[in-house]
Amino acid sequence: MYAPQNASPSNLKPVLFWIFGGNLQFGSGSVDFYNGSSFAINEDVVVVTINYRTNIFGFSNSPEIPFGTQNSGFLDQRFALQWVQENIKAFGGDPSKVTIFGESAGGYSVKQLLANPPSPLPFRGAIMESQATGLPGNGTTSYENVVAHFNCTNATSQLACLRTVDAFAIRDYLISSNLYFPPVINDGTYVASDSLPEIQSGKFAPVPILIGTNKDEGRVFVDLLGLDPANSGNESLVNQIIEDVTGIDVSSILQALLNGYDLDLSNDFYLALSQLITDVGFTCTASTLSSTLVAAGRQPVWRYRFDGVFPNVSPFPNAGAFHSVEIPEVFGTYPLVNELGTATADQIALSKYMRKVWADFAKNPSAGAPWPKLGSHAGIELGILGGAQNKSGESTQSLLVADTPCILINGLLIAGKVAW
Repeated sequence: MYAPQNASPSNLKPVLFWIFGGNLQFGSGSVDFYNGSSFAINEDVVVVTINYRTNIFGFSNSPEIPFGTQNSGFLDQRFALQWVQENIKAFGGDPSKVTIFGESAGGYSVKQLLANPPSPLPFRGAIMESQATGLPGNGTTSYENVVAHFNCTNATSQLACLRTVDAFAIRDYLISSNLYFPPVINDGTYVASDSLPEIQSGKFAPVPILIGTNKDEGRVFVDLLGLDPANSGNESLVNQIIEDVTGIDVSSILQALLNGYDLDLSNDFYLALSQLITDVGFTCTASTLSSTLVAAGRQPVWRYRFDGVFPNVSPFPNAGAFHSVEIPEVFGTYPLVNELGTATADQIALSKYMRKVWADFAKNPSAGAPWPKLGSHAGIELGILGGAQNKSGESTQSLLVADTPCILINGLLIAGKVAW
């Protein structure tokens, strides 16, 4: 928890409540990039960063855990919000002025809190940065695998047996075996594959929303795969990779997508696959979610795209504006100097600009962002942060160009085949 020096019970500040990403499988609120000191001091807000249980510890899929408590990770987030309501005044935070924000699975967690909101509502605004999860495999199968590995299959209580195993031994086995543990559907904290029913029914929390993605989300995933360019012409491989990363089967529209992009898998496999992952997993889910919210008419929504590219936060060649790179800009935690390079004047100015946008949103969510809200300016409503037209701030551009691939992809999303 980070607070400006003048925050006190008699001088309460708006609160920004951060939920970290990591695909619900790993992560920590204590990562250096999440240090809220600069945020709190420069923007006169209280910043809360939390921990929650991940992988088998947060989403075990054990049949022995009672209904309503199976998704311990999501419950941790809700308990943390409850703690803020009960205790944040003592640290100078205003419990009536809480904005929740998160990135990737943290943004996805924000969406879960919106789609299945606690009552009374413990926040008044929400920011989703690159909200997404991609969890291949089956949680029940993963759980049974762990149970068998630690010789708990025939125990009277498999869960009690596992609880006697060293937690680090379980963690190491999960990593070595590449096991995933998605949330349990319909346990009371998770709204299943999409949030469309909650939006249509009015259950979705009617608070102002800022939602966005990064221009080159997919590049980090392709780099991590370390793919051999010799596989470049194999469309079945491309579809499998996209499905593994995003959870979406695009086999029925893959060729049409490639034709629409004018992308050639043979000539530039890296960029083509990266762009597909970016749009399928991030751009179009944000487009679908935000446009559905606007159509419902219960809350204002602002949308952004982060285009900033800076050498001192680029861990591999041609990284672009990759997944998660906006976080140090929002928090002001980019390194001024490190082995990758020195912060540029544009980077420093952009961080200051973004930090203020996020903080101002927390101070007055209804006022939103400095660019037009969705549905107000005939589609000229996408705030480009750190783009070619304004590297140190924002330029407003048309949604039409950014969302062109979504004409095909949104059909899959609305059909309920993915988590958006």
